[in-house]
Amino acid sequence: MKGISGKVVTLTVFNRWGNKVYENNAYDNSWSGTPNVSGLIIGNNKLPQGTYFYIVEFEDAKGKSINGYVVL
Repeated sequence: MKGISGKVVTLTVFNRWGNKVYENNAYDNSWSGTPNVSGLIIGNNKLPQGTYFYIVEFEDAKGKSINGYVVL
């Protein structure tokens, strides 16, 4: 499956304590703030408001990645 711009992309998102809250090995730019890893889930099945750290890895980038922060 191809993700962003026709590339195979892995997205991993961590909370402020470094716990993985989301991972997708065929990411297609559709993350809506819902966790898919066990952990804290609020009543509407979304992560709580806060700042999250992400890592985007491209399959063909030979180990290079992009990272940053996203605020929900």
